Amino acid sequence: MPEDIQVSMFEVVGGPLCVASSDGQKVYNRLAAAIDALARLHAQIKEYILDNQD
Repeated sequence: MPEDIQVSMFEVVGGPLCVASSDGQKVYNRLAAAIDALARLHAQIKEYILDNQD
C-alpha cells in the first residue's frame, strides 16, 4: 500500500487561512514540487527494476 504524502497548508502559507492569491500560488508551487519529486522517484525505481531484470 502506498504511503500518503502530506503537505501542511498551514506551514506553506504561515497561517490557518489561505485568502490571498499569493497564498494560492505558494500552495500550487509546493504541490507541484511534491508531484515532480514523486514522478522522478517513480522513474528512478522503474529504471532500476528494468536494469536489474534477470
